Amino acid sequence: MTLVLNGTTGVSSVDGSASTPAIQGTDSNTGVFFPAADTVAIATGGSERLRADSSGNVGIGTGSPQAKLNSVSTGAALGGTAQFAVGSSSNDYENTYFRIDNSGNSNFCIDQKLSGVFYNRVLIERTTGNFKFDSGYGSVATAYGCRAWVNFNGTGVVAIRASGNVTSITDNGVGDYTVNFTTAMPDANYCAALSGGEGTAGSGGRVPASSGATTTTLRIQVRNLDNAAADGTDVLVAIFR
Repeated sequence: MTLVLNGTTGVSSVDGSASTPAIQGTDSNTGVFFPAADTVAIATGGSERLRADSSGNVGIGTGSPQAKLNSVSTGAALGGTAQFAVGSSSNDYENTYFRIDNSGNSNFCIDQKLSGVFYNRVLIERTTGNFKFDSGYGSVATAYGCRAWVNFNGTGVVAIRASGNVTSITDNGVGDYTVNFTTAMPDANYCAALSGGEGTAGSGGRVPASSGATTTTLRIQVRNLDNAAADGTDVLVAIFR
C-alpha cells in the first residue's frame, strides 16, 4: 500500500498493525495503527494496548472494546445519564455504569443494568459527601461506619490488643478507663457499643458503661454483677457516628 504524506491529511493510506504501527517513533513496534474501518488503536512493544471504535467503545489491553465513553441514557429507573460504562458491548445487560446524575445534584453513582432495567447500587452525595449503598437492605441508604474501635486488656498494665482510630487507653483506676481517639469525632453525640469480660475466673461478669464523652475521648467504667468497680480482661468498645 502506498504511503501518502501531505500537509492536509498527514500520514494516510497505511493501516499498519500492532507489530508494525502505521505511525511510529524511533521504536518500530510502538505507535498508532488502524485495525478496521473507523477504528484506531495504540500498540506498545508490538502488542495492542487500546482501541476505540466508531461507536465510542474503548478497549483497554484488548482488541474487543469493553467500555463506552459517550453518554448513555439510563431511563426512568434511575432518572440520570450514564457517562461511563464498563462491560462487554455485546452483553449490555450486565454493564456497570459510573455516572454523574442529571438531577442537578451531581451525585457520583455506580449503576447496574439487569434484564433491561438500571439499578442504583452505590451513591456518593455531592452536597453531604454521604456514602450510600444497598447491601441487602432493600434500598440505597447512608452507610454509618464504625469511627473507632478497640479491644484491650483492662487488668494490670492496660494493653491494647487491636484497635482502629484509637491512640491509647488511660487507666484511671479500678474499672475506670479513657479511650483516646486518634482522629476526633465531629461532636460528642456518637453511639458507643460496649462489652466486657471477667477479670479472673469465677469473679463474675463485667458490665462496661459510658461515663463521659468528648470529641477526642470516651471514658468508661466497668463493674461486676454486684455493681462494684472491677477490671476486665476483655474490654471491647466500638464508636458509631
